[in-house]
Amino acid sequence: MKKIVTITATLALAIVGGFLLSQAASAVGIYDACSTDPNNIVCANSSESVDPVIKTVIRYLLIISGIVSVVMVIIGGLKYSTSNGDSAKLSSAKNTIMYAIIGVIISALAYAIVDYVFLRIIGK
Repeated sequence: MKKIVTITATLALAIVGGFLLSQAASAVGIYDACSTDPNNIVCANSSESVDPVIKTVIRYLLIISGIVSVVMVIIGGLKYSTSNGDSAKLSSAKNTIMYAIIGVIISALAYAIVDYVFLRIIGK
């Protein structure tokens, strides 16, 4: 069961992460057309930076980490309710829930730090 959950979560994160990175890369590549054709309609907005793309990617990653944390809390709850008093299973379930909550806290703090850095560096 643990192997299946780990493999599924890894594949889901890889697929979603690949999608997000491909969107960010394609959005960055649009402005390359300005060097070859300055009259291109895309070049009218070339004064925009990549900052909104980075913020969007970070926001999506925060949402994904929240979803994964909720799923892990549910898995921990199921493990807890099906432990039948076995101390090893109870300990494993409690650790799963605790690490999921710690993960949410860390991802929220990471978002706050990145947001603070963007505010200081970019001023937006």
